[in-house]
Amino acid sequence: MRGLYLDRRLSPRVSGARIEPEILGYLRGGIGFGGSCLPKDVNALRTYGKQTGVPTPVLDAVMTTNTTRAAQIVALADNALGGLRGRTIGVLGVAFKAGTDDLRSSPSVAIIRRMRDAGAAVRAFDPLVSPPVAAGIGLEGVCCDTLEAAVAGADAVLLTTADPKFRCADWPRIGALMRSPLVLDGRNVLRDLQLPDWMEYRPIGKGEPVAAAALVES
Repeated sequence: MRGLYLDRRLSPRVSGARIEPEILGYLRGGIGFGGSCLPKDVNALRTYGKQTGVPTPVLDAVMTTNTTRAAQIVALADNALGGLRGRTIGVLGVAFKAGTDDLRSSPSVAIIRRMRDAGAAVRAFDPLVSPPVAAGIGLEGVCCDTLEAAVAGADAVLLTTADPKFRCADWPRIGALMRSPLVLDGRNVLRDLQLPDWMEYRPIGKGEPVAAAALVES
């Protein structure tokens, strides 16, 4: 993927420096896309296809895959911990992407709700999403004011947005605050970062195989 990004049509040079447009974020593997635009636009095209009698198999597959991502990452956490009931999970990221406080169709929100339904206690932190805003969409008591509060005593930490602040965080200190230093990276934020040997790191795409039954309910 890094090689693909070097294509000048995707990452042009401006004043001698290569830039990576935000749209490249949609090409990276992860927990799925959200927001107010892309899901709406894809579904609008699918609806138009039905109205005009034109099949849209590629768009249908895109949305099917996207809606199963939350279930898959929850299943990965469930497998890694041997069950979620009674566990404490720290979630880093609530908005649908870094640099915004937009919660519309956020994969992070879907993951948090699924984990709570599975019996886990979830504490989340997002630099741009305040606890009152999260409470407004039914996540009362979930969002913390600091990253440290979200990870303290956690059985696992799940990264759900690619916020640079998470990459620059003091991970040895974060790991020391956790009950068990397991990091599930749903956005590959830390994939090439050197973490302490005593921390267990599982990036998306290299997790344990998940049974198909875990993905049935989207």
